[in-house]
Amino acid sequence: MTNQDFDLQLLNQIKLQLAELPHNQYWQIPIDGAEYLAETVHRIQPKTILEIGTSSGYSALWIVEALINLNLAGQTNFYTIESNQDRHDFAQQNFDLAGVTGLVTQIKGHAPQDIPQNTDYDLAFFDGTKAQTSDFFDAVWPILNPNGEILVDNVVSHSDKMQPFFDHLKNLGLDYEILDIGAGICRVVKEPTQ
Repeated sequence: MTNQDFDLQLLNQIKLQLAELPHNQYWQIPIDGAEYLAETVHRIQPKTILEIGTSSGYSALWIVEALINLNLAGQTNFYTIESNQDRHDFAQQNFDLAGVTGLVTQIKGHAPQDIPQNTDYDLAFFDGTKAQTSDFFDAVWPILNPNGEILVDNVVSHSDKMQPFFDHLKNLGLDYEILDIGAGICRVVKEPTQ
């Protein structure tokens, strides 16, 4: 598949509509955070991606758009997990409308237990239940490829809830970076020696 196989104008219209949804219902990544997520996809050109917390599908559409622009559509395995049935169904509807359903593997389930373990990941994006972030991390870190990245949203806006995760990273002796983007993004890179 090439980028000519997709209607990027339609995809952008759907993204714009989703950006206007009530934040207290869908808890979506702010636009500058979504832009950074897309930039990360462009920079590392991942072959495998995991998202925890699909919500409306807004951030997934940013990821998919980046894959299309890189001509990686259909070559990248992209899994997204959502535990809420209504949000899962709404995201599926949005992927259908955007014509990108075949580029996203939706999983209706709970992380970390429903994270696909039959693959290694190049990029993981956590935007799920904040109290479980350390559990997400522990499930993904062993199957994250060298030079793979984990991005965690809301680390500034929910700093009190995220403190146990930062303590966990310190206990593991891992370096991380907090980016002042959107609601705050934590970036952890798996160095080849780890």
